[in-house]
Amino acid sequence: MLKSIFFTILILNFHPLKAEQTLKYLATSGPWKDYIPDNYNLVNKLGPAAFTFSTDAPAEDISDKMLITRDPYLVFKPNTTIAARRITKSGINIYNVKYTFDAKSRRFTKHNTSASKKNLILLGCSFTLGSGLNDLETFPFYLSELRPNYNVFNLGIYGAGANDILDDLNSFKRFEDISKAGGIVLYTGIYDHIERSTCTLNCYRPTYKGWVLKKSNYVYDEKNQQINRIGSFEDSRPVKGLIFNLMANISLFDKVNIPRELSDSQIDLYMKMLLEIKKISKENLNSDFYFTFYPGGYEYWEKIKAALTKNNIKYLDLSD
Repeated sequence: MLKSIFFTILILNFHPLKAEQTLKYLATSGPWKDYIPDNYNLVNKLGPAAFTFSTDAPAEDISDKMLITRDPYLVFKPNTTIAARRITKSGINIYNVKYTFDAKSRRFTKHNTSASKKNLILLGCSFTLGSGLNDLETFPFYLSELRPNYNVFNLGIYGAGANDILDDLNSFKRFEDISKAGGIVLYTGIYDHIERSTCTLNCYRPTYKGWVLKKSNYVYDEKNQQINRIGSFEDSRPVKGLIFNLMANISLFDKVNIPRELSDSQIDLYMKMLLEIKKISKENLNSDFYFTFYPGGYEYWEKIKAALTKNNIKYLDLSD
């Protein structure tokens, strides 16, 4: 359990400005010091690059390799158990866990089979899924224990953006047996979701390229006032992709993103995706939709809050 908590805290604090102070604190404080890798200075220098993943797939790609196929939307393998271990390059264990999924490829929770109870449907990325955590340690599992009067479903997707969640809802395979008794759909967002959903120049760099470019490219049709999937980022933007690929390989552009800062158009497209998720939640699941800010402050969160308010999307702010 302590190892799992340590990993969660570590990931939450791997913002470059926080990494050094976080690791120094963990290395000298309480029970954490027993779980700090002995090459912690290397971790401090390299950040996540100091870690390896025991599967053949990089951490962010485990869903595509072991859980997900695309046809064209996400299709999840049912009744799957995945053993996942992450270690430092010096061999120190960070976590060694198993992920258990039900017949609809949803991560294990309790109390979710009653047709008469309302539903609490949790959407998001690996923080919702419970990366590095055993089945009984994820926050959806704790919610299922705290709220036994709800059917609680963990539909987190490893490495997801809002586009992956839209894929999931559009295929509806993981939702089709959920009762129409109503309830709440709770989307837990982190800042990276915007990058994964809109794909800027950063997507063509090594950190993202292998997995984000395979994600669905959603665009908004102003004429028909609807959001449409036009293929993956990789296959739907040949000219832009060619230019960005070239720039991503030129060291002169290493510290440059296009756009340089989060743009109004990116935020607007992200909101359009959230509005579609909200619409499907109401029409197909009879549920109210909430956006939740995952703990951890981000530079642009205030702009996102303003956009959510403008678009009449209710939110819970856990960022502080």
